[in-house]
Amino acid sequence: MLLHHVAAVVRDLDPPRRLFDAIGLRVSPPRTDERWGAGESMVECGPASLVLWRPTSPDGSGARVLARRGPGLHHVALDVDDLPGIVATLSERGIRFLGSIAEGPDQRRVFLDPKQAHGGLIELTETWDRTGPRRSPPGATMLGHVGWAVQDLEAASDFFRRLG
Repeated sequence: MLLHHVAAVVRDLDPPRRLFDAIGLRVSPPRTDERWGAGESMVECGPASLVLWRPTSPDGSGARVLARRGPGLHHVALDVDDLPGIVATLSERGIRFLGSIAEGPDQRRVFLDPKQAHGGLIELTETWDRTGPRRSPPGATMLGHVGWAVQDLEAASDFFRRLG
């Protein structure tokens, strides 16, 4: 599994885009994704990306997340090979999912049930155009880590061991 992206919900794309541009990261122009009722920009942080996600529709899923939880981390996406096989293996280990695998034009994906993920939403994705592990050029600014605050370290450690 490779970290594919980290998604954050924001009220306005411009301030974080200016910040990341100022520190030398490549930031894509904003675009609208009608599937989610959100505008988004991608911030390239090495092999993984930070997706800035701003609701554009008052009744879309992005607006519901922003109203319920406010701005901040939305989910972490892990890129895997053979998503159906991974889902079957994880199901045998007691990992639960929100719905079934959704297939789009550029990827398949499924979200783990956040009630068991100890404070976060995890997406498993299988991206079609990937030819192998992504690598960053030497000296590139990269996403160093994702911190996960948990109330029960032993239970969270067990969950992530089962996740693989």
